[in-house]
Amino acid sequence: TKLVPDLKGIDPDDAFSSVPYVKGSTFLWVLEKTVGGAEQFEPFLRSYYNKFKYQSINTQQFKDYFLEYFASCETVKEIDWDAWLHTAGMPPVKPDFDKSLAVACHDLAARWQAWDPVAVTECPFTGDEIKEFLPGQTQEFLNTLLSGTPLSLVAVEKMEELYKFAASSNKEIVFRWIRIGLAARRESSIPEAVKMVTEVGRMKYVRPIYRDLYAWQEKRQVALDTYAANKNKMMAVSREMVAKDLHITA
Repeated sequence: TKLVPDLKGIDPDDAFSSVPYVKGSTFLWVLEKTVGGAEQFEPFLRSYYNKFKYQSINTQQFKDYFLEYFASCETVKEIDWDAWLHTAGMPPVKPDFDKSLAVACHDLAARWQAWDPVAVTECPFTGDEIKEFLPGQTQEFLNTLLSGTPLSLVAVEKMEELYKFAASSNKEIVFRWIRIGLAARRESSIPEAVKMVTEVGRMKYVRPIYRDLYAWQEKRQVALDTYAANKNKMMAVSREMVAKDLHITA
């Protein structure tokens, strides 16, 4: 979970994770706040992009340029670069973001998770619950469901009837919806899953769906057959990573 991991002897693909995105964005937020806010930080970003455009650089170069640009800013001396860049674990600072949009997603997810279609046969939802949601909120709603106990098949079928996630043009939403369906052992999610892994090559979509199919023991062969039929069309890295997920040789 270090922002600057030691990759000696390690395949960079094996080290790929969400850490640079989540922890990295938090660090950028801290840097912005340290120098006085967006009015000071955004001109630095424009200067940074212009100086290093068309180049590949490393973290030290970023740090050096940041300190050079803000040499007259006393507060940059407070930045604990080692803690942020070379120390594992959670970020040293947790931003106090406005959580109101996320709370609405979490509350709706909790209501769906609490609904027992056997005990309460009348569905308490209308379909209007997500009409005002931004796409990111819909994704967070689905993320919350994915991180909890799988919904019942009845609940998943009712959710599709009301929200029509499978017909969404947003791949991020469809991807999450497929996974929720697979977790509920929804048969109609299988062709949706196969379609996505054969049409969309990004590992962030392909690997989780293949893993979910493999975890459904009765449908494991679908994952194996789909991979065998499409592996020669996949990017080499994706092909090798999925093979590991399926416990086979690429």
